[in-house]
Amino acid sequence: MNDKARINAGLVLDNLDLSGAEKIAVNLLRHAGRMQSINLQGFICMDDRLGCTKVAENLMHLTPDMPNFGSLLFRLKKALIATVRLRRSAKSFDVLIAVTPPAVIFAFLATIFMPCQIIPWVHYDLDGISRSRLTKGRGLRDSLQQILYMNFVPAFRIIIFVSENTRASFSRHKGSTRPAWYVLPNTLDESSFLPATESETSIKATILANAGVPLLLFLGRIFPQKRWQDAIAVAEYLAAKGWKFNMAFVGDGIEREAFIERTRASPAASHLHYLGSDTNPLPTVKCAAALIITSLYEAWPTVILEANLADIPVLSYDCPSGPREMLGKNERGIVTKESPEALADGIIYYFSLDKTLRTLMLVRAHDFATSFLPKTTLSQWEATLTKIVQDGR
Repeated sequence: MNDKARINAGLVLDNLDLSGAEKIAVNLLRHAGRMQSINLQGFICMDDRLGCTKVAENLMHLTPDMPNFGSLLFRLKKALIATVRLRRSAKSFDVLIAVTPPAVIFAFLATIFMPCQIIPWVHYDLDGISRSRLTKGRGLRDSLQQILYMNFVPAFRIIIFVSENTRASFSRHKGSTRPAWYVLPNTLDESSFLPATESETSIKATILANAGVPLLLFLGRIFPQKRWQDAIAVAEYLAAKGWKFNMAFVGDGIEREAFIERTRASPAASHLHYLGSDTNPLPTVKCAAALIITSLYEAWPTVILEANLADIPVLSYDCPSGPREMLGKNERGIVTKESPEALADGIIYYFSLDKTLRTLMLVRAHDFATSFLPKTTLSQWEATLTKIVQDGR
């Protein structure tokens, strides 16, 4: 197929950071060459915190000449420049896919009075988002974010969702499902964000894994959505029951200091180990006896698939979207009620299972994860993007 017949599609990111949505976008960009009818290019509008040239060749930073910090006025200027530069690029594109809700704003403003179609790529659940509470000191920002997530994004005619449940949450809140609301699978890449980078936490994790007791891993942002307080409470329940274990935390975020204070004051402090953040956490995941998830809500967490592929069991809260769809009813992992005590009981239950049953669970999980490798997912992306563009012409 010649280049004129190919579809030009862009992935728009506000920032390149260590989050699931960005990782999935990078995975798609890395393997985009396998889609014969699609030219795929990525654009970072604001902050490139990882180094876009290191993660994918077809990802460019629109404001490389402006630092990743500054006053509000400086950042507004940076956003304006990014929008103008994105508009120049969008002239030759058929479709722009906004990877995160803030990226929808950039894509929308950059394509006013242009035929290029804008598609939000939804990595969140409206039932989950509606659970969120305003964070102290961030009330205005959180309120604007709620409007963006709950009102602006759902107003688009065409949307790509990461799962059936996330689409269903929009249908419940908006009263209907639109014909151009598509569900497309996340593409799983076995390598990390920065494949050539050494893991910053795996040495500590290896020591803990060799301590003779199960190592439970909490991997994610130290942020309200992840409910890190519940993970600490799980450790306290396990310790009170006399269960032997270590629990490691890998991540960073706005509540890091509060998290460190809470772990130090915990009666289970001797079991709790903060390893820091890591741009290449997969070696640490492979050290764990189990991955635990205590999130307030999810959508389709990549870390579950990565753990599945590494044959590491996942034990999770049954929060809106994600864990139950991915793990089943204890078929491919353990899903419990949303309470620390329930998850602690689930952990004890899992490790009390016969080894044959645990192995069977891991085999099912591994098989499930392989269905999200590029050889399976890319054809669905190519077919859907082709249909969207052809229908819009």
